[in-house]
Amino acid sequence: MRCPTCGAPVMVRKDSWECGYCCDCGNLPRPRIVLTVDVEEEPKLTIESLAENADPDTALLLRKFSKTLGAWDVEELSAMGAVEILERVYGEDHRQGIAMWSALLYAAGSRLKAPREARWLLHSCCPYGTDDLSPELLDELQRDEKLSRLVFQSAYVGEEQYHLIDMASELGRPALAAQFMALLGGNPLPRKKWEIPYQDFEALLASL
Repeated sequence: MRCPTCGAPVMVRKDSWECGYCCDCGNLPRPRIVLTVDVEEEPKLTIESLAENADPDTALLLRKFSKTLGAWDVEELSAMGAVEILERVYGEDHRQGIAMWSALLYAAGSRLKAPREARWLLHSCCPYGTDDLSPELLDELQRDEKLSRLVFQSAYVGEEQYHLIDMASELGRPALAAQFMALLGGNPLPRKKWEIPYQDFEALLASL
C-alpha cells in the first residue's frame, strides 16, 4: 500500500497505516461484504395444485368442476375435502350438488361393492339430509337408471335410501317409490348388514 498523499510506501499496523515520509496516517479501508439473500416465493395455489395434493375424491371434484370451484376463495378451498365441497355446493345449487355427487358415484366403480367405501360415498359424501332433500334428485334418479342402481344396489343401505323412497311417496310419486323399492330388493348386500331393516322399507312402501 502507498501513501495517498505522497505516494511513498506506508507501514501497516492492524487496522491503520502511517507514512514514514510525510507522516500522514489513516485507517485501513474495510472490505465491503455484500450478502445476497434469495427468497423463494411460495407457489401460488391453484385448482390444479390443490388437486395434485388431494385425495382421489376431492381431486375429481376439483378437476371436473374447476369452473364452479375456481370462483371460490382458493385459500378457503384448500382446507376443504369432498364432503365439505359437496355440502356447500348442494346448499347453493341443488342441481350442481347432485351432479357432483353423481360424478363421484360414477367414478367409484368397484369401490361401491366394498361396505366401508360404499358407506363413505353414499352416506358421508351424500349432500342432502332429511330436511333438504331436493325433488331434483328424484327427477335425476328417475331419468338415470344407472345412477339409481348405484344408489340402491351398492354395499350400503341406510337412511339415504329410506328418505328417497319416503320423499317419493310424500310427493305423490308412488311408481317411483316402487321402482326404488324394486331396486333395493335386488341389492346383493346381506340384509343383516343393512343399517335400516328391510321390514322398515316394506312398511314404508305398504303405507303408500
